[in-house]
Amino acid sequence: MRTFDLMEQVIKNQEADFISLCRPLIREPEIINRWRHGDRRRATCISCNRCFDATLKGEQLLCVQSKSQ
Repeated sequence: MRTFDLMEQVIKNQEADFISLCRPLIREPEIINRWRHGDRRRATCISCNRCFDATLKGEQLLCVQSKSQ
């Protein structure tokens, strides 16, 4: 899930008890505050999973897409 509106709908429809974020928070650590303050743009994570490649090598977890921009 990458949009606040979809997450909110899933909770309201009782399709889930809670929503967990992982990759969106890796790419945008401030995303929860952004949403809380009314900026409900979609998370920019593209779900490439490359953020986890570094951890397999014992390196820091980070978004490789953010580094390349």
